[in-house]
Amino acid sequence: MNNQILTQIINKLKLYLIFFLFTNYLVGQEEEGLDLTELSFDEIINYEISSVSKYKQKLSSSPAAAYVITNEEIRRSGATSIADSLRGVPGLEVARTNKFNWAISSRGFSNNFANKLLVLIDGRSVYNPIFSGVHWDTQDTLLEDIDRIEVIRGPGATLWGSNAVNGVINITTKDSRETQGLYSSIGVGNERGIFGDIRYGNKLNDNIYYRVYLKYFDEDHGKLASGADARDQWDSLRGGFRVDWYPSQENSFTFQSDVYSNKAEQVLTITMPNPGAPPPPFNFNATLFDDSKQEGIYFLTKFKHQFSDDSDLQIKAYVDQYSREQLNLDIEVTTFDLDMQHNFPLWENHQLIWGMGYRWITDDLGSTSNTIANPENTQLNLYNSFVQDEIEFLDDKLRFIIGAKFEYNDYTDSEFQPNGRVVWTPNKNNTFWGSISRAVRIPSRSEREFTINHGVVANTPGLALRVNGNQDFNSEELLAYELGYRIQPNEKLSFDMTAYYNDYNSLRGGRGIPVPPNFVLNIQNSFNGETYGFEIASNIQLTDRWLLRSNYSFSKSQVHSDTGGSQTLETQQESSTPLQQFFVRSIMDLSDKIELDTTLRYVDSLSGQNVSDYLTLDVHISWEPIDNLEISIVAQNLLDNQHAEFIPGLFNFQRSEVEESIYGKITWRF
Repeated sequence: MNNQILTQIINKLKLYLIFFLFTNYLVGQEEEGLDLTELSFDEIINYEISSVSKYKQKLSSSPAAAYVITNEEIRRSGATSIADSLRGVPGLEVARTNKFNWAISSRGFSNNFANKLLVLIDGRSVYNPIFSGVHWDTQDTLLEDIDRIEVIRGPGATLWGSNAVNGVINITTKDSRETQGLYSSIGVGNERGIFGDIRYGNKLNDNIYYRVYLKYFDEDHGKLASGADARDQWDSLRGGFRVDWYPSQENSFTFQSDVYSNKAEQVLTITMPNPGAPPPPFNFNATLFDDSKQEGIYFLTKFKHQFSDDSDLQIKAYVDQYSREQLNLDIEVTTFDLDMQHNFPLWENHQLIWGMGYRWITDDLGSTSNTIANPENTQLNLYNSFVQDEIEFLDDKLRFIIGAKFEYNDYTDSEFQPNGRVVWTPNKNNTFWGSISRAVRIPSRSEREFTINHGVVANTPGLALRVNGNQDFNSEELLAYELGYRIQPNEKLSFDMTAYYNDYNSLRGGRGIPVPPNFVLNIQNSFNGETYGFEIASNIQLTDRWLLRSNYSFSKSQVHSDTGGSQTLETQQESSTPLQQFFVRSIMDLSDKIELDTTLRYVDSLSGQNVSDYLTLDVHISWEPIDNLEISIVAQNLLDNQHAEFIPGLFNFQRSEVEESIYGKITWRF
């Protein structure tokens, strides 16, 4: 960290101190016993989560590297998107590549289409079957309606299935009973532009509750490293509803739907044939401007029957359809998913959960000269079943969890994904856990059936990099080992530590050979690799109204090939993850009307991408002058004017840098 950055930090902290002293002078000291009204130390460490075992258990005793972002923390972070709200999770890499694209992964192998991280919203998978990964520009909802975001680092395949290799992000929205009345907000900023949302909730009778919402924003252009406009303006309009019906004390039904329409400008470099060739150069790179459009809609329904406090049956079904129209490829995908799970005590010390499911995916792809899909239409069927048993010993101080997922898909046939976990809780203040898990990532359509022209290869006489899919490309495999320890020395302090070692086989790679006018790279399972590291998270209740959350992550990746795979691809995969990350968030109530929250975050460099390390400071200030009215100001990335975070991967989209920004927002709740 150089002296210039240190000077910037000191100057920002001086402003922070002046504001702190000024506001304390205004509000006085009459509220010495004030508790944090919505976000407390006890709530964080004893939060009940369901992503580890698919039934509720306390975060402090869960047998996995789990982290929870509550609704209150999302609000106080000042995040304006789901992607940005994930930035403080230990072991998670979150990087913005331009105004509407993010590279998000857990424990390595980050990319715009990070293919080893499964993301779910209310149990609906938003993992993309065409490119393997998540289109974060279309994953949104009213942030006020998110109940919590559970992040599991490490495999979750036994319960959640293939592609839950390095982690699972499970986003759960609130029950309609919790969103009654009117909520509305409007804001404006130098980068966010004009944005606003409105939601109304009510009930049809004592058993049926509902809500509807509408959301809009308009993001301004980003900046290139030179300071010029990046031409990546982005706007979005989204709306939806949710209905929760409780016909009896034991039964409940949920119906919900969202529809959205996004537009974005983008600059794309594509390969064009040289009309004068031969002789060389055969091809050249052309920079083109594109107005892309993304639209989507889904319908989800869920039924739950509660047999007893520790036994229930759940059935869920959804239909999801989305389309993307852009210069390099037009995509339309429809997914139907049906699954069931049953949780019950088998014997006195056994808690068993089992289930089964079916997913059908169909697509219609419009090929271009730059991206060719063969065939352009296809269908994919996936069948699954799972079982997991949790066994308790020594008055619940020792627990063993054993389970397995069985899957069948049209690409790789059968997949088997077992896991074993152990948890030892000698007393209420200490928890030790360990796990061994196997997980797989099944191939995507692009890896088996696409031909993609990436652009002219450097230091070659006009040869374009052509990546060919491979019908024989198989699943990537992981065997993961984890150890964890949680300790709560007293009522105001807790630590959560995890160490892991991941052993990968059959990773995606390939060997390139010049075949004029192209440099051809055929997709193969040509790489193996290892990642290892550790994560430390802490929570400190400094005073009744001041909470401090911090974490540190270290992650190292090694990729190697025994078959002469591309050394460039090897380097890219090894260098896609920062070696170190550090995060500190201060959550403070200055009074019952004024909140002051600050976030300091450091991310190490990406040497293979020529992306420097960076340090950011965010500040959130909110004031409630009267009941139900909140005025907030958020300043982000205060320690530099702009910085790069990641270089786009699969396609040659122009990268823009993350800029210093500020916005103001007014919120009404009735």
